[in-house]
Amino acid sequence: MLIVAKEVEDAAWLLHDMAMLNGGFQLADTEAHTTRMMQYLQSQLAVVSLELEDEVDPPEEEEEAPEVDLDGLDGLNMADFDMDNMEHVEL
Repeated sequence: MLIVAKEVEDAAWLLHDMAMLNGGFQLADTEAHTTRMMQYLQSQLAVVSLELEDEVDPPEEEEEAPEVDLDGLDGLNMADFDMDNMEHVEL
């Protein structure tokens, strides 16, 4: 009797399932197909577990906007600019 590795058997079934689906046929065992697909994806993506982690509920922190010193903008203020005589710059 020929012994075939489980991965090889699953790959053969996946090829068969894809051929059936591409031909417009339904799968005989959709649950087995889903299991094989999940195992394949899990192995290819190096996923250790498909179990969900507990939900994290971090405490809400109220953030206040930093205070801005509008009087001391590093020596710049709008009065320093002559808005009527500014040159037009084309991009």
